[in-house]
Amino acid sequence: MNRKRKYVEPPAMDGVNFSVAGRSCTPQETLARFKKRMTILEQNEILEYDEIFYFKIRDTRNGINNYGYDDLNYHYIPVVNGHLAYRYQILSVLGKGKFGQVLLCQDHKTKSKVALKMLQHSRTKNPNGDHEVDIMNALQSTDEENNHIIRLLDKFTFRGHFTMVMELLVGDLRKQLMLKYDNDFPMSRIRLYCQSILKALVKFRKEAIIHGDLKPANILIKNHKTGNVRITDFGVSVKLVSPIFQRFGTCPYMAPEMFLMLQIGCSVDMWSLGCVIAELVSGSKLFFGNSDHIGRVIKVLGVPPLWMINSSGNQLITIDNQGRPIVKGKAIVPHSISLQTLLKTKDKALLDFIQGCLEWDPVHRLTPEEALEHDWVQDRKMAKKDAAVPSGNVRLHHTAAPREQSSWSNETHESYDTPGGCGTLSPTKCMSQERDGDHDAGSSLEEFVTARSKQLDSTLCPGKEDQENAENEEKEKEVIVISRMKPGKGHTRGLERVRQRLRAFIRINRKRCCCGCDVAE
Repeated sequence: MNRKRKYVEPPAMDGVNFSVAGRSCTPQETLARFKKRMTILEQNEILEYDEIFYFKIRDTRNGINNYGYDDLNYHYIPVVNGHLAYRYQILSVLGKGKFGQVLLCQDHKTKSKVALKMLQHSRTKNPNGDHEVDIMNALQSTDEENNHIIRLLDKFTFRGHFTMVMELLVGDLRKQLMLKYDNDFPMSRIRLYCQSILKALVKFRKEAIIHGDLKPANILIKNHKTGNVRITDFGVSVKLVSPIFQRFGTCPYMAPEMFLMLQIGCSVDMWSLGCVIAELVSGSKLFFGNSDHIGRVIKVLGVPPLWMINSSGNQLITIDNQGRPIVKGKAIVPHSISLQTLLKTKDKALLDFIQGCLEWDPVHRLTPEEALEHDWVQDRKMAKKDAAVPSGNVRLHHTAAPREQSSWSNETHESYDTPGGCGTLSPTKCMSQERDGDHDAGSSLEEFVTARSKQLDSTLCPGKEDQENAENEEKEKEVIVISRMKPGKGHTRGLERVRQRLRAFIRINRKRCCCGCDVAE
């Protein structure tokens, strides 16, 4: 005899998707079905939400903090197929850092996969999540193709953890370095990546924001063919609103001013970019970030400027009596390691670009705008440089802090050699230092013109000297032609008229300098 079997609901109910066909469930309906399997905390927590899109009963909790949801360091313990905010289904862990972790989740409201960055519990001294959100919003662009900053989709706090919902871009440059064949990136692809990163750094510089942790793992790839990338992880980013003496970021990519405890600016990101491009080219880190980091930088790039050594907050670098740099008690030989050897390339344009990014003095480093116009970035042959002419990014006689400090400091520490000009000379310097008497009528006209020309030259401002000399030479030629005319009737009278006109011309020019300033008689 066949008995009708009674339907029994599965006891675990591992995952319940309420958003089928775009519908959701209310908290009261969820409580009616699963209240007996929910903790008191969950029964009170679910009432804070208006809609329930995804829910999973969690039977066991292995944590020791935050009611069993957090580990020893107050990181949330993710469970596969578990829910976050009764909307997101946890699929896997993409990465974990000191202050948080990134999870791959399914958004059951939008039916799309997203990346969730969950910070440590709010009771810990973790970075301010709202500050990171503010920086991301300031850098966002409405242009999808030219937006090189990761997109922020939403934010919420779940069980004490501030969480940011971002677009999902699984690939990054670090993974590409690990997967690339025969340690050889196509140079054309590296150039495209570099162009996208520089466009992002232009935005950083415009908004006066320092990323502070630019490295391959924080550069996500949007499109391999176009080289479009997204910069992510703004946990240590700061705005240039006050003097900064912080040391943050990842050591192999940190600028030397961070190690030397000097004030920093947006140029630290250009240093990091130089390290990233060098790593993409060679397949290995340029600097290691260990205790010998600064020593290796000196071996590759030479001795830093004296002002950086003297202004250092920790005296990491000292100079002995023989003029040798000493780092942690060891004498370092500058330029003992060739950058060309480390990069395994003879491309002069590439070497020049990386050296421009890795200048010791921040003010001498390439800016993002200058870097975008560099020959290597634009894939053109490098123009031959004249050794006697300083490069465009060199500031002559620079003796103090970087130019980025001007965004938060009212003082300037740069000095330049200003060439003499009309605006820099006083009227006394424009005047002639001596005045001769009227020319002797018995002397030749050529001697007269020469003497007066010398007297005129002392009244000229340097900015117009060449022009006035050219005009005087034409007048001299005209007078000399007259003086070479054969003596004849009326010649002496005509010669005297020429002398009178020339004396009047000289008197007029002695009363007023060529720059317009009055000259005393």
